[in-house]
Formats: sequence, structure tokens, C-alpha cells
Amino acid sequence: MKSAKVYILALSLLGGWTFLAYSQEKAPPEPPAAKGSAIADKYGAPDATVPTAEPFVGGEGQTAGVVDDELIYLNATDVEIKDLVKQISKATGTNFILDDKLKGKITIISEKPMTKDMAYQAFLSALQVSGFTTVKTPGGLLKIVQTKDVISEPVDIYKDETPNTDRFVTRILQVKNISANELASVIKSLVSKNGNLFAYPATNSLIITDAGSNIERILKIIHELDQEGPQEVIEIIPIQHADAKDITEKISQLFENETQGASKKSTTKKAKGGGGELEDSPTISKVIEDERTNSIIILGSKRAIVKVRALIARLDSPMTGAEGSIHVYYLRHANAKELAEVMQNLVSDSKDKKKDDKTAAGAVNLEGGVKVTADEATNSIVITASAKDYETLVQRVVAKLDIPRRQVFLEAVIMELTVQKDNTFGASGNAGNIFNIFGAEFTGFGGILPLTPAAISSIASAAGGLAGGLISSKTIDFTLSDGSTTSIPAASAILQALQTDSNVNVLSTPSILTMDNEEAQIQIGQEVPTPSGTTVSSGVTTFNVTREDTGIILKISPQISESDTIRLKLSQEVTNVISTDVNLGPTLTKRAVDTVVVAHDKQTVVIGGLIDDQATSTVNKIPLLGDIPVLGNFFKNKATKKVKTNIVIFITPYIIRERADYLAILQKKIEERNLFIDLNYGKSQRKQIRETIRNHAHELLEYKTASYQAVDVSPRVLDSTPRGASSPMSPQSAPSSSGSSAPTTMSDSMAPTAGVPDTEYQGQEENSSKSKKQTTKQ
Repeated sequence: MKSAKVYILALSLLGGWTFLAYSQEKAPPEPPAAKGSAIADKYGAPDATVPTAEPFVGGEGQTAGVVDDELIYLNATDVEIKDLVKQISKATGTNFILDDKLKGKITIISEKPMTKDMAYQAFLSALQVSGFTTVKTPGGLLKIVQTKDVISEPVDIYKDETPNTDRFVTRILQVKNISANELASVIKSLVSKNGNLFAYPATNSLIITDAGSNIERILKIIHELDQEGPQEVIEIIPIQHADAKDITEKISQLFENETQGASKKSTTKKAKGGGGELEDSPTISKVIEDERTNSIIILGSKRAIVKVRALIARLDSPMTGAEGSIHVYYLRHANAKELAEVMQNLVSDSKDKKKDDKTAAGAVNLEGGVKVTADEATNSIVITASAKDYETLVQRVVAKLDIPRRQVFLEAVIMELTVQKDNTFGASGNAGNIFNIFGAEFTGFGGILPLTPAAISSIASAAGGLAGGLISSKTIDFTLSDGSTTSIPAASAILQALQTDSNVNVLSTPSILTMDNEEAQIQIGQEVPTPSGTTVSSGVTTFNVTREDTGIILKISPQISESDTIRLKLSQEVTNVISTDVNLGPTLTKRAVDTVVVAHDKQTVVIGGLIDDQATSTVNKIPLLGDIPVLGNFFKNKATKKVKTNIVIFITPYIIRERADYLAILQKKIEERNLFIDLNYGKSQRKQIRETIRNHAHELLEYKTASYQAVDVSPRVLDSTPRGASSPMSPQSAPSSSGSSAPTTMSDSMAPTAGVPDTEYQGQEENSSKSKKQTTKQ
């Protein structure tokens, strides 16, 4: 039979890819020029020895031709994966299973023919690039799946050899000389993204699932690493001063040794330098403590044991200054109970973190067994711990917390100005009589003012206290609503003309000193009884009384920052009694403010204010008659009331850092008191007060130093200083040592009553009290 040559050319109109199958039957191949002349003459050939063709159309109704059992010419550009799979299946006789996830396009550029096996491997490589691979099913078919899902598929398993393919396979490798766990941690980064690698410690084996070609690369690296290590020896090292168990834990952590488990595990450290010998790497297999002899038993390489001996020599040293495990530390500034709670919480947290092995950098690392208690009587803390833990706690915790805490002196200024004007003008008349109707007596009464007990009482009092009233000598007994009986004139006519002007000027300056982050409260006032009900028992009526707090209540909770700004949580309340009723009790006015502000040291801030303007007008008249011009004033009564109130609340904080700040505050308050005395007492009274203070100054601790240095209490000041004038030692003009006028050591911002002008201060100052002035014109 003559030789025959068959060329099948497929032209793809969609993807534009070339697939040429070239084969030869029985007869030996002809010379290359004659072999591909027909196709080469028409389409051109890239190689003189290989026939070429234009793209083969891989339609549904066409198949790939096979001309030679060995060579396949494959060239694909932007071809759908499914189309390429069909052609590979036809060319190689391989059956594939596809699913809906198989999407995408593939490009294979090849200018030379290849065997079917090479073409199939190129096809697998193209699939892997696109995120797919093949898995053999139990029936012998190949299933194309996504690479990310291949781990759950039944891939082929190899033990002694690995196929050089881009198809995913699983290789089981038994490691001979080193730990499979540690080897897995070294080479896991070499596995592809969708591959998998894990160690099986029981047989010291590795299980690798990846493309066969990548597994071969990994095996070459494993072969270089899995070399026979140094000889291991057993060494017993006695511990003289430290605890063998503690040192064993440190050595195990240092060499990353897993001391538990029955299987033999060796820990290999990296050799020095990239080309170091394995013999240079110290290894520790076992570290065991012997509590009876307080010794450590080590199984490892000789070089590792030398390093461990050097480490133990540094750790097993006597503690300098160690006198036991109980230590007492006397605190200078902090509160023992509060600090003990903080330290005990810190010790508990450190213990928990040590168990979790997640201690953060910079955290306090303790050996354990630490207990902290407080002795409030001596303000000391008792620490039960090793000498090392004690030094750590004292240096890193106690020394930073046992520091002087700053304080805040808060001065509040409450300025209230109330102006009230009352005008009453007009006439009021009332008349009444007793009528006998069908044998029964009735009292009839009427007039301009309302017929109420209060009105009747006001008529009687007005008639008795003002001229211009006409009162009948005949009286009528009138029963009031509360059951009492009063006698009132049968007829009366009263002409009223009253003007009342009330001016109330209140200046309050409460002040308080407290520690940073501590709440303090000052209350200056009275408890006013208020009726709250009655109780009747056995015919006896008992009046229940509750007491209301009045005056000034100031609460403060300061927080000082490192930048000397002060966060103030304030609550201020001012309550006053404005009137009292026998039956109803007192009427109170309350001004309260709750706020949180941030202020700088010695900065005055306004935390609240009120401007109130009230006007009330009341007219009582007889209809028609009261509307007559001029004469109508005799038939009506008119009352007007105007009240204006202005309230402003200032706050000034002072940070107290050292003793000089205390003295400055003390000096300021002494000067305010002296000014108050000068403004409100006469000459003889001032002299008596100063003499009393002079005689008892030695009993007032720091007062003596501050008062005699800051305030001149000589007779010249007491007797000759005009009232209201500044004393020679006032903050404005304190003589210096040279005799010239110079300011005192007190800070300018400490001037009396921060936030209030000096002129107003001189006329209104009263330390933590109220001055009221009221005039009435009738």
C-alpha cells in the first residue's frame, strides 16, 4: 500500500486558532520539503522541516485530523476553553467532564510541532493559568475543576515518584532527619496559592497537594534540607540558686521545644550564614527538670548544650539584696488601698497574659506568685513576691504612681442684682350686714376687693394703719373659710397710695480646695422647715415637717491634664427664701447649674447667667363707676409690680502644685478678710479684731508666716487707714526691701475676686457670705 499524506486544516472564524494534526502511516517520512510543500506553498511555514497551516476551523461538525501518531501542531489565540477542550479530546482520545464554571479564553502560541503528550501538558498548563485543572474520576474520565476546589477532589496520590505535570496531585513524603513540623513551616511559602501542605508528626511525614511540576521543585529543596544532623548527648546540669522548673521553661521557650508528646522531635535552629553547615546548628530535643535534685536533664547536640550551660550560668545566680519573699514599701503620696488594688489587678492581668503567651511589648513580665495587700494604718503596701518581681514592680509601677498629686482651688463668684418697684393707688370699699330671712340669720358682705380671708385681713390691717380711711363703728362677726371668726367693720372706705422700692445686691464668693480627680462639696446655708402634712392620732394633731436646704451648694470634680488644662465637672445651686406662709410654708428661689467645662489655670470663665424682667399690673374696680375720669379713682384700686433680676456666675480654678501655691492662696484670703474688716467695721472694732488675731496667730500653723509677711497689722494700718482705701501692704502697693513700691509675690491673677472689677469688689466684697441692702419708701 502506497504511503498517503493527509493534512487537515481547521480555520476558526471566531477565535482564530490553529490546530494541525500531522501523521504518517507505515511508510517512512519523506524529505521535509516534499512533506509540507502543499501547505507551505499556500500558507507559508515558519520552519523548513515542519509543515505549517492557516488556522483550523474547530466547528461543531469538524474533527481534528490525525496524520502522524507522534506530532501535533498547536497554535491558539483567544480561544474559548470549552472549544479547546473538544479539540484536545478529539486529538488525544481523552474524555473530559465539563461543568458550567468552565469559562474563559486561552492563548497558546507554538511555532513547532509537538507530541500528543506535550500538547496535552501544554493544555494542562493553559488550564492552570486560567485557574482550572483536571482530576481523574473513578471511571477513568478527567473532570475539569477550578483550582481553588481541587483540595476537596480525589486527586491522584503518589508516594515514591511525582509526575512532571501541571495537573494537581498529592505526594506523601517521609522526612528522615529533621522535624516534619518545622520543615513544613519553612517550605509552606513555596506551595502555590491553591495548593496545600501539612505535616503528620506521628510518622514525621509531609503531605503536599499541588501541581506535579511544583511538587518536584519543592522536593529538590527538601532533599537539600533533610540531611543527617549532629549526634545528640544527654547532660545533667544542677541548679544552685534558681528554680529548675523556671529555668526549664525559659530554655524550652528559647529553643522552641515542645516538651510534651511521645514522639521524638528535634528543634533545628538556622545556621549562621547562608552556606553554614548543619553541624553548626544547635538542636535541643528534650528539656526535663528534676525537682528532687533541682537539676535539669537535657537531650541535644553538644553545641546546643554548651549554649545552654552558658545561659544557665547567667540565670542561676544569687539575687543581690534578697531577704525573703515578703517586702514592705512605705508610700509617700499615694493611697495604699487604692494603689494595692491597681497593682493586684496588674498582677492578675500579667498572669493571664502569660498563660495565653500573648504578653504585649512593654508589659510588666513577672515570674508569678505575686500578691499585694495594703496596710492603711501606715499607708504602706505589702508585696509577696520574689526579689526580681519586687524590684520590677517598685521601679516600673510604684515609683511612677507614688507621686504628689496636684490639687485645684476653685473660686466661684455669684453676682445677683434685683430691682423691684411696687405701686398701689386707689380706693377700696366694703360693706356688710346681717339679714334675717325666715327666722335664719345670713351675713351679706361685698366690696371692690375680693371677699377672701386674705382680702378681709388686708382691709382690716390697712384701715388700722393708714390715714384716710372711713370705718363704721358697727362690726359684724364673719366666719372665715378655715372655721375661725373675726369681727370686721360693717362698712369701710379706704384710700391707698403706696410705693415700695426694693434693691437687692448679692455677691457670694464660695471657694473650695480639692485633689485632682476627687469630688468635693461645700454647702453654706440653712435648713428651712417646711410643712408636709398632718397626722391625727387619738384626737391629737401632729404637724409633719420636712427641712429644705437653702444657701449655696457647690460640688466640683476636677481633672488636670498634662497641658495644665482643667476639666471641671460642676454643680452649683443657690437657694433663697423670699417669703413665708404659716399654712403653706416658705417660698424658695432656686438657681442651679450643672455643667462640664475646660479651663486653663487661673482662667476665669462664665458658667451661667440669667436676665429676668417681670412686670405685673392688677386693677380692681366697680364697673362703670371705676371708668369715670378722675372720679373713677375713688371706685377702683390699681397695683403695679416690676422686678428685674441679673445673675452671673463666674468660676476661676487655680492649680496647686507646691507649698508656695498654698501660701499664695492663704495670703490672698487674709487680704480679703482684712479688706472686709476695713469696709464694714469701725476703728475700735477693727483694732479689737486685729489684736485678737495677733494674740492667737501662733495657733494657726502657716497663718502666722503668711499673715505677718503679707499683711502689715501695725497700729498705723489699723488706726490711720481710711475706710475703703488700700492699705500700705495691699496687693497694689507692697513696699519692697529697698523701700520702693513693688508687687507682692502673689500672682497677679490671684487678685481679689477674679472676674470682678476692683471698684466693684471694694463696694461689694464679702467672703463666702451675702450683703443685702434694701430701702422702702412709703
